[in-house]
This record gives sequence, C-alpha cells and structure tokens, in this order.
Amino acid sequence: MSSLTKYFTPKAPILSPKDAYDLWAESYALESNPIKMLSDESVTTLLPDMTGKAVLDIGCGTGFFCRKAWDMRASRVVGLDISGKMIDRASILTPQTEFHRIETSDYPLLEESFDVAISALVIGHIQSVKATFQEIHRVLRKNGTLIITDFHSTAASSGMKRTFEYNGQIYVVEHHIHTLEIYKEKLAQSGFRIDRVLERSWNNTPVVLALKVVRE
Repeated sequence: MSSLTKYFTPKAPILSPKDAYDLWAESYALESNPIKMLSDESVTTLLPDMTGKAVLDIGCGTGFFCRKAWDMRASRVVGLDISGKMIDRASILTPQTEFHRIETSDYPLLEESFDVAISALVIGHIQSVKATFQEIHRVLRKNGTLIITDFHSTAASSGMKRTFEYNGQIYVVEHHIHTLEIYKEKLAQSGFRIDRVLERSWNNTPVVLALKVVRE
C-alpha cells in the first residue's frame, strides 16, 4: 500500500479518538508519518524558551513533547490525554511527568498555573473548540504561550484522512475540519492573540496548520 493510499481510504473503519488512540498506543511512539513529522517539526519551531517554565501537553500521547519539555529545562510538566493506554505508555517513557486521563474539556488543574501549553494534532478531534480554548485560557498565565497543530483543512477537504494501521488494517480517526478562519474567531473569543502561523505541505498539499498563540 502506498503512503498516499493510506490517507485516502474511503472504506476504512472510523474510530472515536479514545478508541483509536487506545489501539494506536502500542506503536505510536515508534511510528513516523508525514503528518506527525511535520507537526512535530512545527511545534519545535514555534516553542519558546522553556527554562524554568511550567508546561502543559494537551493530548500528550506517549509523551514526546513532555520529554522535550524536560530536555528544554522546564520546571514542571503535565500531560493530559483521553487515552488511558497512551498515558500508560507515556508514564513508562517519561516517569517524571504528571499525567491525567481526561474525558471532557474540564482540566483538573489550577487557574493560571502554566506558562506554556502544547496541543499537537488534537484540536481536530474536538467538534466544538471554544470550550477547550476557554479552559486552556483559564490554566495559562497571562502572556503564556499556546502552540497548536492540526490536520490542515485543505487536506481534510480534499478527502485525506487521519489514519493509522493496526495488524494490517487501516483505521480512520474521527476528525472535524477547523479552518484558519475558525481558529482566528474562536481563539479571539477566548482571549488569545495569534502570534505566528505555519502551513506545512506534503506532496504539494497543505497537511499541517500550526499556530503560536499568546494568552492575553
């Protein structure tokens, strides 16, 4: 199966984010694909200095950016994820991190307790994003930084899908299209200012949208 075919799989089963990432957890940390690679590169490009900072990874998966935050001398790192199996893997790979499994956009965290928040390839799994942005605003300190990446709306509109393979079967992860205009509107309504936008392409199609956002 070609790498392109994997992203255009109309008959593949569609899983909820929780079910998908529970299944994907076994191989997620080892997998490399263009979407994940370009998202990781974009987050790394946009991250501020994290020395002595409190960092929140929303949708932490197996803890890649939790580990990166420690490498960048963060003072505290917390990871949130909907998948218990992802957190189980992350806890092994990054034992110094505080992890919480979440089911809603209400985070078990104090107000204004973080300097940096990261949400890589997560917001697209949420249908109504305003409540999520409001909760991130609540836990970030004033002038704190939020880094977001999402599966680009152009790719999604062209028929490309968020997919993964498990035991030879391609699965599609449920995903909602959020355009840059929607991000601008909902972030502004939630008290954020967009500082920088990156749009990353693969095979001449924009596939990753990345935003650096400041909490006002």
